[in-house]
Amino acid sequence: MLNHYVPLKCDYCGEDLLKKGGNVIFMTKFDYSHGTKEYISIYFACKGDCDVELTRQNQVEGISSGWRDVKEFTNPYLYLNFIMAFINGLKKGHKYSEQAYERMKDIFLIFGQKVFRQPTHEEMENANLTFSLPPI
Repeated sequence: MLNHYVPLKCDYCGEDLLKKGGNVIFMTKFDYSHGTKEYISIYFACKGDCDVELTRQNQVEGISSGWRDVKEFTNPYLYLNFIMAFINGLKKGHKYSEQAYERMKDIFLIFGQKVFRQPTHEEMENANLTFSLPPI
């Protein structure tokens, strides 16, 4: 998809999360009356100090944070599941701030360079385990 490598940089320290590992942090606000949510912001962070600090900086009353491990987005099955959840969420009425929407596009493009290949046996097992967890 991309003709050159594009790193996924931690928003706090700048490390490449595709090489180091890390989390994608989703800051959301729920509308319980309509069963929808609004994605306020999405951040990329190293595990530990970076994700704790970014979550702390962006924590506001009424806003929830959730995360997914970067490895989940490099698994072809989970990557496709994430895209379908995004599409279904739009139909359901989920909203995205401009920053969150741009970050969703970053997720699709940057992880796409790692995904478009055959999954390993370990990735297939991980996908089955992750599918048994509740969605974010």
